[in-house]
Amino acid sequence: MKMTKIITILLIFASSLTVWGQTLLETTGKTPQKVVEFETRKAVTDYQPININLDILKEGQGKISFWGIDETVFQTKLTVRSFKNFSWFGSNKDKTTSIILTVADNDIQGLVTHKTEVYRIETVGDIYYITKIDHSKYPSEECGVGSKNNDTNAVPNNPFNEDSISYQQKMISGEPFTCRLRLLVLYTPAAKNAVSNISNTIQLAVDEMKQSFINSNVYREVELVYVGETNYTEVNTPTDLNRFYGNGDNYIDEVHNFRTKHQADICVLIAQETDYCGAAKYVKVSASYAFCVVDVDCATGYYSFAHEIGHIIGTRHDPYIDNSNTPYPYGHGYVASNNQWRTIMAYGDACGGCTRIQYWSNPNVSYGGLPMGTTSTHNNARVLNEKIPNAMSYLQPANTVTVQNADVAAARDGDIIAKSKVETSGTVAIQNGQSYSFRSGGTVVLEPGFTAEVGSNFVAEIVEVTDCGQPDGEASNYSKTDEFSNYASESSAKFISDFVVYPNPTNDFITVNLNVTAKIDVDFKVCDYTGKTVKKIGKYTLTTEKFSRNFNLLDLTSGVYFIVVTFDNQEILNHKIIKIK
Repeated sequence: MKMTKIITILLIFASSLTVWGQTLLETTGKTPQKVVEFETRKAVTDYQPININLDILKEGQGKISFWGIDETVFQTKLTVRSFKNFSWFGSNKDKTTSIILTVADNDIQGLVTHKTEVYRIETVGDIYYITKIDHSKYPSEECGVGSKNNDTNAVPNNPFNEDSISYQQKMISGEPFTCRLRLLVLYTPAAKNAVSNISNTIQLAVDEMKQSFINSNVYREVELVYVGETNYTEVNTPTDLNRFYGNGDNYIDEVHNFRTKHQADICVLIAQETDYCGAAKYVKVSASYAFCVVDVDCATGYYSFAHEIGHIIGTRHDPYIDNSNTPYPYGHGYVASNNQWRTIMAYGDACGGCTRIQYWSNPNVSYGGLPMGTTSTHNNARVLNEKIPNAMSYLQPANTVTVQNADVAAARDGDIIAKSKVETSGTVAIQNGQSYSFRSGGTVVLEPGFTAEVGSNFVAEIVEVTDCGQPDGEASNYSKTDEFSNYASESSAKFISDFVVYPNPTNDFITVNLNVTAKIDVDFKVCDYTGKTVKKIGKYTLTTEKFSRNFNLLDLTSGVYFIVVTFDNQEILNHKIIKIK
């Protein structure tokens, strides 16, 4: 069956919404029950049940009231993917408070930023919660593992119309083909079980990235082209990253076929990591290394999803952490001169654990009256504007794509494009709950055996599909100085591996993990940067099993320290940590 015009199959059922006033979001006033999901989160310091009134969104504004915050927010952008599947963006008049609501049926996730405070909206069962986030409690993200003076009182000058409403199916443009950075996201069972709706969490991460681009005058767009589960159990972030981009090792190898079929430029694994918030292999990577791992708890609210993709494109941390000037001397994140905030690529080491805000470094944008970067050193926005086209060229659309059931069966959502023809082969079923689009510049052929089940969202389109971006011809795969690097002596490397310390920075306890291949007796201690011992932790016998212990650092003042492991009176391992109040 050939198709020369759009065919849309939308089979969705409505549910009612409760109207309880003109307030968009407010606390219920009820004492919260203990929520295990929040008690185990890395950076959640408090939480309250809330009411959310989606009915008033059609008015274009609403009041939010919680924890002393009392603001009216106005719609700045609305993206409708399908029925009860949309993202609503808003801010108050002086731009000091912003909100994103990412809705998938009855699951609502979102983000509220108020000055330098960050709050996340989550669904647990049938109850909505607001959680308070402390960015200083997040572990680090790793890389190299193994226009005119706008401030918060003005809308950034950019070519996007923030007041526009875009009606589109999830993963589907519903408009002429537009070149965007195409993202493939896989998630593990553990990550899926850690949140109420993993697809909605991933959508929120993308929404946060889009808003950060608008905030910072980054004139590029991103889109999800595949979201699906992979049957993988996490080990640790470095291992998971190596297995994710590696091919032929029998770990997550399906990602490479999915990437090719969906022409994805960058691939992201959402996992439940315990050591780092995320990792990318190099800075400004070649196509074969355009993979990263992001912890599900850090993906939203801390912007680690955007952070790791930033590394892949070519951005670096702030110079306090990473003073390398390659590939771009101006490509660093920024910490405010008053030490009150930091941008997406910056760490809190230079400012005592200050809040990461939803901006990229850019000297031409101001926040609270302060410039958000410098021309010579801190301009991530320039890197993104100039180098996203290079990343968009990693995988170009094929002339013909043949779709088999294995290409779509594991996906929650997907978008397949071809310059000339998209065709199915054999039994291909778009299942209940899936959203999929086939887009071609010539024909879409749905052979016998193709079905779109009741409850699915399937669209086929004839649109002009073109190559996107252009390779810049520059070198790629730059390594990076590890801000929380492990040092291991030559002798320790024989029997100790995977030395990990987290959270880092910390204000109270740390966890030390390592693996050993022989039984040894070691001492743990804390030293300052001069090598002086400031705290003796104790002696331990390490066996061939994994070692994991929690240590109390409450008695230490703020500063830079090292966890040191000694064996036979020799210092064999050390790990830099940041202690904050």
